[in-house]
Amino acid sequence: DIWPDYPSKEDFFFNEDDSLLLNLDEFIQDVDFDTLTMTVSGNTYISVEIDGLTAELSADLNWYGSEVLTFTVNDLQGRDIDSDSVEIFVNPVNDSPEFTSDPLIEAIEDQLYSYTMTAEDIDIIDELIFGFTDLPDWLNFDGVNTISGIPLNENVGENPVLLTVTDGVEIVEQVYS
Repeated sequence: DIWPDYPSKEDFFFNEDDSLLLNLDEFIQDVDFDTLTMTVSGNTYISVEIDGLTAELSADLNWYGSEVLTFTVNDLQGRDIDSDSVEIFVNPVNDSPEFTSDPLIEAIEDQLYSYTMTAEDIDIIDELIFGFTDLPDWLNFDGVNTISGIPLNENVGENPVLLTVTDGVEIVEQVYS
């Protein structure tokens, strides 16, 4: 066992889009005090950067799940090689939705103005809900994802619009006039 005294090796986890630094220097020792090298295998989505007996783990962007990694330590003297496998957990983290539509910023007096909002969220299980915080009186929201209305002469000029999309956790705004 490479790290028989490592406290709670089940606790090897980090959040999506984050990293974990494992300093194994105090847990891996060679009785001859030879210089030790460490390698890792078994990783597909988790990247491992090794510096001496320290490993920095990170995962592909927006990936979460677990992988079993095998760490191998070698004394480079042909006398001792030891390996140990651990499961590394990457916890999911909510990602904010993003508007994918660009609003029409010009409305023509006495003509129908309509804008249908679209958005996406990398967390494909999230339901997106559109709304508004600020709309001119001449615009109406259909309750789904479209605003529309007919501006009149008294509506000529700046008309601030603040639209929102939420995944139930994060609220993102789209502001224009």
